[in-house]
Amino acid sequence: VNLIDIQKMDYRSYDKFGNVTLQYVDTYSDPLAATLVDHKKVENQYADDLSARKGNASLSTVSRWVDKTEASDKWIDKTVTTTTLFDTLGNAVDQNSETSVYKNSQLTVASKRVIHNASFDTLGNALTQTVISYLVDFVGVTRTDTMVTYQEFTNRTFDATKNCVNQMVATYNKDSGTGKVLLDVQEMRSSNFTSSGVAGHQEIVTFSDI
Repeated sequence: VNLIDIQKMDYRSYDKFGNVTLQYVDTYSDPLAATLVDHKKVENQYADDLSARKGNASLSTVSRWVDKTEASDKWIDKTVTTTTLFDTLGNAVDQNSETSVYKNSQLTVASKRVIHNASFDTLGNALTQTVISYLVDFVGVTRTDTMVTYQEFTNRTFDATKNCVNQMVATYNKDSGTGKVLLDVQEMRSSNFTSSGVAGHQEIVTFSDI
């Protein structure tokens, strides 16, 4: 067995429903946890009791640094995910996620994802999702978002901790209109999840059509 990494998790605060509102995750590359890969801070905010009861944050910020000082020149990246629409059961329907990377001595938005979740089961798992991915560029102060892919997810099976273990992903060059082309279709099987929801084992088969 080859060691991939070791993570030390520090849960600092919770809300009344047991949701983590502040968490630190330190990832190491060696068995003695001597070589730090990155230092991560996860902050979650909840808009109301209904969505909080489901564990769905209205605002989630994940910040990463190369060391634990969290100094301004030690940034790796920061991802901010905002849920803009919940359904009447507190499920997250529409979300925007932006990732900023450390560039030219500052954090700069580099990518964006627009996510739509639908067809929720009784446990709040989204059985279908669409994700539009963009690259973000700046010329001076002018921002340009360029669509890279449009993806349709069919989530068939989830485990007891709400990780998707069986899904199909169809990837297109754009979301609609003339020239929309199917790029590929992937069947994915995932297992051996860590406590942070990362699959330890995946099997992916890629097809040219559905």
